[in-house]
Amino acid sequence: MKFGVKVWAGVFAIVALALFGFLVISGGLFTSNLAFNSNISQTQTNTIKIGGMFSLSGTTAFAGQPEADFAKIAIDEINASGGINGKKIEYILEDDKCNAQDALTAAKKLIEEDGVKIILGPSCSPATTAVAPVSSSNKVIIFAASSLSTNIFRGVDYSFRANQPTLVPAQLQAEHALKSKNIKTVAIISELSNFPKSWTDDFEKEFVLGGGKVTKRFDFASGETDFKSDIAQIRSNKPDAVFVSTLGPAASILIIKQMNELGILDKVFLLGNHTSMDLEVSNGLDGVFPSNAFTVVPYSDDNGLLKKYVEKFHKEPTFEYFYTAAMYDAVYLLKDAITSCGENTKCIQDYLKSPFLNFKGTVMTWNFDKNGDPIIPKEDYKERRIENGMKKYYKIG
Repeated sequence: MKFGVKVWAGVFAIVALALFGFLVISGGLFTSNLAFNSNISQTQTNTIKIGGMFSLSGTTAFAGQPEADFAKIAIDEINASGGINGKKIEYILEDDKCNAQDALTAAKKLIEEDGVKIILGPSCSPATTAVAPVSSSNKVIIFAASSLSTNIFRGVDYSFRANQPTLVPAQLQAEHALKSKNIKTVAIISELSNFPKSWTDDFEKEFVLGGGKVTKRFDFASGETDFKSDIAQIRSNKPDAVFVSTLGPAASILIIKQMNELGILDKVFLLGNHTSMDLEVSNGLDGVFPSNAFTVVPYSDDNGLLKKYVEKFHKEPTFEYFYTAAMYDAVYLLKDAITSCGENTKCIQDYLKSPFLNFKGTVMTWNFDKNGDPIIPKEDYKERRIENGMKKYYKIG
């Protein structure tokens, strides 16, 4: 059977009409999908998502909450002035609870679900130790707060912190104890957790190198509550001082209270890491805390930021001003980096590690070493005591 030209023309016309209808319909659907995806893209890019991971509950909430709050002050200020490159900051806050598992859960949510490229925090060393390898492998910037364990960022990238490792304050404290306080022998009670152990190890090493002697060292597991047998042994050795190093205030309160009950507290110097010698500990001891007890911390004069904090949150921060207010500076540091780099985290990392950074912040002028640790001049550190319920600062040396 043969088809004429007219028949073939008719067939072609029908096929062409059908094809055109399909293209119109599918093209309309395709155009609709493009428009929907475009709207998603616009929604995703009209803000800059910054995650926050702080200890908002648990042992170190007294530090984590003000860290998160100081960051919030800076973010609100930046958003009120137009944001960064015309984009507002979307602050997504999570609770790391100062433990590895909760910190990893929070980091996974922020990175995988929320799509953040920058995280303020974590708060403390156990959380930061767990999160740093994960954020590094995902090329996500973290800017840890009071995470001071030495070598916490070994082998990772994209990681910064607002405070120097324990090596620096612990060495200064050991030198100060030997030279200024004439402490020659010390007993140690230290919690087996990243931060307190790191500070204790660094202090002990420097103290012994400087000619001091450690009469006894007791390391205890987190959650332990009875220290009386250890304290009794310490009392029999009659050291010049007792060094206490814990992760949070609660354990230090128990130790010092039991030292008082066993009649040793008024016979020795008391010193320790900044958490163990904090105002929170003094407040929990009903006037028992010795006025000569001391630690060593970086110091910054209040220049108005503390007033902003009190006006916004109707209370003073519950942890050391430098450590917590540093997160305000961290936000503005990142603002400058994002202004130059967008959300390119390799560029942000290089920007922050530039030897010419010299960012003048609220608590200090910021520069970072190759490990992402801040460079804080030794003269910025001071001895801190608690006297009459207030923090007092004294020159070292």
